[in-house]
Amino acid sequence: MKNAELVALVKSLQQEIVTLKAAQPVRKPSDLKIVLTTDIPSAKGKWATVEITDTATGEVTKCFLDNEHIAKDRKDGAKQRVLYATRMAPTSAVTAPPASAPAKDEDIAFGNE
Repeated sequence: MKNAELVALVKSLQQEIVTLKAAQPVRKPSDLKIVLTTDIPSAKGKWATVEITDTATGEVTKCFLDNEHIAKDRKDGAKQRVLYATRMAPTSAVTAPPASAPAKDEDIAFGNE
């Protein structure tokens, strides 16, 4: 292979790389970061928390996970997992939540039958 052919091949490969990079989807940053922490041990048994961070503002909402269940499949076949949570008081230390009655099934409130 001659130098001119190598230069042409390299330029062709560079152009192909530029084209492939342009075709790649760009990953958009998420609006929210949600962290579910389960099986936290305590003297009263295991419990869980949900922490929701607004990535634009950095605002964090900390919650106790009250209840969760697998909802029945939607009509389109999609699966749903329903979480019920109570916000922690802003100044409270993270300790086990008080025992409470299970949350009511609110699937209908979310438009799912």
